[in-house]
Amino acid sequence: IKLAQKSVDVWFDILSVRYLAAPPSVDSYTWLKFGNMCRKVGRYAQVHDILVDILGTDPALLSSEQLAEKPTVGYTYLKLLWTLGRKADAVAQLSCFVSIVQDKAHPKTIGKCWRRLGQWQRSLCDSSELDEAAFTTILTSLRHATQLSPDSYKAWHAYAMVNFEAVSHMPYTDGLKYVVPAVH
Repeated sequence: IKLAQKSVDVWFDILSVRYLAAPPSVDSYTWLKFGNMCRKVGRYAQVHDILVDILGTDPALLSSEQLAEKPTVGYTYLKLLWTLGRKADAVAQLSCFVSIVQDKAHPKTIGKCWRRLGQWQRSLCDSSELDEAAFTTILTSLRHATQLSPDSYKAWHAYAMVNFEAVSHMPYTDGLKYVVPAVH
């Protein structure tokens, strides 16, 4: 399947046959990759079905603690929530999720979660709502992402962009404290 074309239709055909030998509950990695492809092209019901197959229940019925038992599955569900427009729910659940999953997942996965949380927090803030407290919250999430994934270009880029935005948004004296972290 690694050599297959990255097309939802091609993967669907392959996984339909593979389902007989390795259902989503057995091969969650491949099915989550397929689920992410489906989410990106708007096949949200299919993503939901995959998550139900992996978890054995509707992920909407699970708490953040229960989702954290399978971190990559929980993260996929939260990305689906965001895509479906339930953005405030996704941010609230991801915020809780990252603190719970801290010791249960690979640091790179947790770093992705923190980066996504920072990006979503920024996305929810209107430009008029951006104050020092909002920047602090967003930058804390992104700092966690850079610490957990120090080789991640995406984490460092997001962190630098929000620091730059903070410097640009604040009065000169208030913005100076964001300059040094942005350069480091």
